This record gives sequence, C-alpha cells and structure tokens, in this order.
Amino acid sequence: MKKLTAFLLALTLCALNACAKGSEGEPGSASPAPTGATADEPGAPAETETTADHLFAVEKTDYGGKTLHLLTTETQQYEFDAEEYTGEGVNDAVYDRNAAVEELLGMKFDFIYRPGDWANKDAFCRLIESSVMANDGAYDVTSGMVSCVMPIAGGAMFRNLSDLEDLNLTAPWWVTEMPKNLTLGGKLYGIIGDVCLSMYKGLSVIFANVTMLNNNQAEDMYSVVRENRWTADKMAEVAAAYAVDGNGDGILQTDTDIVGMAVYDVPFRSMQASLDCPVTGLDENGIPCVLPVSERTASAIDKLRVMFVSPFVPEKDNEAEMSALFASQRAVFYMGKLQSLDQFRDMENDYAVIPFPKFDENQEKYYTLIPTASQILFVPVTVTETGFVGQALEALSYYSWKNVIPQYYEVSLKNKLARDAQTREMLDIIRDGAVLPFDYAYSTALSGSPWPNQVISQCALGNFEYASAIAANTKSWTANINKVMERYE
Repeated sequence: MKKLTAFLLALTLCALNACAKGSEGEPGSASPAPTGATADEPGAPAETETTADHLFAVEKTDYGGKTLHLLTTETQQYEFDAEEYTGEGVNDAVYDRNAAVEELLGMKFDFIYRPGDWANKDAFCRLIESSVMANDGAYDVTSGMVSCVMPIAGGAMFRNLSDLEDLNLTAPWWVTEMPKNLTLGGKLYGIIGDVCLSMYKGLSVIFANVTMLNNNQAEDMYSVVRENRWTADKMAEVAAAYAVDGNGDGILQTDTDIVGMAVYDVPFRSMQASLDCPVTGLDENGIPCVLPVSERTASAIDKLRVMFVSPFVPEKDNEAEMSALFASQRAVFYMGKLQSLDQFRDMENDYAVIPFPKFDENQEKYYTLIPTASQILFVPVTVTETGFVGQALEALSYYSWKNVIPQYYEVSLKNKLARDAQTREMLDIIRDGAVLPFDYAYSTALSGSPWPNQVISQCALGNFEYASAIAANTKSWTANINKVMERYE
C-alpha cells in the first residue's frame, strides 16, 4: 500500500505540474522546466516528499567536478541523452534528473553511446573486456542489454554490487526482486532500476478493449485483477468467449472477424515467469541448477494449450501485425509490451492495461517479466572510487523514480488514460511484480533447444514436449551453468 500511495502521489504531482503549464500540447510544452524543477532552477528535485523519499540517503557532496564515464547502447540512448530542454516531457525530465545528480554530487556525466543491440553484442562486450584488461579506466559504469551482456558477467569483469554500501537495493527505485533472482553464490554483478527506462517500455502486459467487453456485458477486468481471479484459466476463458465469427462460416479470420486475443510471440514467452514456473533456478544456497520436471509446469502448459487448440487466439512473431489487430478493434485482448501504448492513442474504444495472469488464485502476486532487451547496469572491476560511483547510481535511479517514470506514464497515457486511477493502479501492480528470473537473465548464456526461458511457450504451441525438452537439454544447460559459476568465482 505504501508503494501504491507513493506512486499515485508522484503521478498526481506530475499531472498538476502539466495542468499548470497548460492543457494543450505535450506535457512540458508550455514551459522549459518539467516535473521536479522550476524555470529558474533546472534540475532542482521536487520539494514535496513522498512516502519513500526518506529511503534516499545520498547526501549533498562536492566531488570537485569529477566526471563519471558511463557506457551505454545507442538503441537505449534515450535513457541518458538529454542535452537541452525540448518541451517533450520525458526528455526534459531526463535532463532535470541528470542536472539534479550533478548538482547533488558536484560532478559531471560523460555518456558514451555505442552500438549494443543483438547484432552488435559481441563488439559491445569486447569494449568492456578490452577496457578491463587494459585497466584504462575508460568506463565507471556500463549499461547494456540483459541478453547481450549477462553472458560475460563475473568477477573478472565487474564488481560485486552487494559491496557498494550507497546502493539501497530495497528502495522502490530498484527492482526489489532482483537481488534474489540474480545473486549467485552471494555475488550480484548486474542491477536494474528506474534509471533503466527500457525496462518500463518492454514490460509484458495485456491490453483489454473495455468498450467491446462492456458491449458484451463482460466482467469488469479491473475487478477480476483486484480479486486475484485473473489466472491462466480465466484468460483462456475470456479470450474464447468474446470472439465473433462475423459471417458465421465457423472459421475466424483476422482480416474480417474478431478474435479473442492477439498474441505477439516475444511477450508470450514471459508466461513462464508470469506463472512462476522456472525451468532453471537457484537452490537453497543460491547456486543455479536445472530444476526437475514439475507438475505445476506441466499443468501450466496444459492451461495455455487450451488457448491454441481453437482459432480464438492467433499467435505470431510479428509485433506490428498483432498490435494493429487490437488497434483496429479486431481483437478483444492483446498480449504485448507496455510501449504499445503509443500505438493505441487514436483508438476509438476505451481500453485497459492489466498484468499477465497468475497460475491460480493461490499465487502470491502478479509477476511481470523485465524484458531481456532492458538495460542492466554494471560497475567494472577496475573502478576504485566505488563510493562516488555508488552514490551516482543511487541518485540516478532515485530521481528517475521520482520524476522521469511519472512523466513517462503521463506522456504515454495522455488523452486516453491519464486521469484513470484504475489504470494507474494496474500499472503499479505490474511494476511491483517486476522480475527477472535466472531462466531469462542467463537464457543466452545457457542456450539450448529450446532456450530455458522458452520451454513453456514452445511446449504450449506444440513445438516441444515438456519432459523430453528438459531431458534433452539438462546436460548442456548444466555444463553452461558451470561456466557461469566459474566466471562468478
């Protein structure tokens, strides 16, 4: 409840600030000073304290203009790159955040952008490895895609972030489940927080066409979520119930009829995390291992297969086609990424954003997968001034939580859902359940056929048989797990 209160208050402050600037145009367009700053004090932190602000313990310091060199990818350049006010809300909030940290610590940022997407992952990792081997101090922080950089994570490259005393990883501006998921043998090398805006953009969510559901007198989806009834079985039920065979020929066509749910392949893979059915994970000593075949996972696969034995739920590895199906009112639900909000602004019908389902009503919470395309932060082992770097990272993530993320939501939800408290409540549930299980963080390091993070999705689609897939991959997964642990040791 404290997290929800803090989140809603932050959004309310953001909305009030936008109203003060004028109701026309993008938030921030009427003034050069976005949320958390005044026109004559760019970068000043917001004065109103929210319930979690007391957890921020970095005190004002003067490092004498010391520069922090941060390597990041060109693909996610928007997370740090804001050289001036543009009137665009998120850009201006990022500018203010950077300025606030520089003012707080008496330092400067040097953001270094290099190609670091999947196609350039090897070259990006070589930049880090070469710098560490040369001990040239080129980078104080590196920020790369999870799927690209986690395979080189280890003590030879990066510092154990559990040793950085200025990082409060239990604060809401960090992913609080992350230490549990990514600490191997007592060592944590990569962290994700609200400074990683790519995490939010890629969160797996489900969009529901509220107008279409109301026209069919369906249950209120917000209530279903609140009452913990949004489960895999419920999802299959509603996806089938509201499909419409317009011409009555018994065959649903995506170009003429209305399907129950449009499913984009990449988010569908996150069902394994949503249903809490890991294939590889950590034992009681925090050591990764291949998990035995489980009745829960077999049941989860059966639940999802129900959706794909009928034409009610099409699935394709084509984000544009599947999102367009929902935007054109030809799908009642869409399984996609949060960044799809930008594509749905002009929809005539109202829609809701809800989390991925639970396995059943006994599951503790709704889990939302942090995308493996999200950025993750590392501190090279060659860094000696860990206090300076730790304080800068803590401040970056804190001011992102306080100002950048509320601004991102405000801009993304503009004109449709900005004043919808129920949607903001759902977004808080989604963020609160953000996880990056070992299956996903190290999927590219473990490899296999299928990869460990794709077992449930591929088995549900009929491409593999669960027990056989585990048996066929156990030896290679175990060997690669041992290689991961060698790097950690």
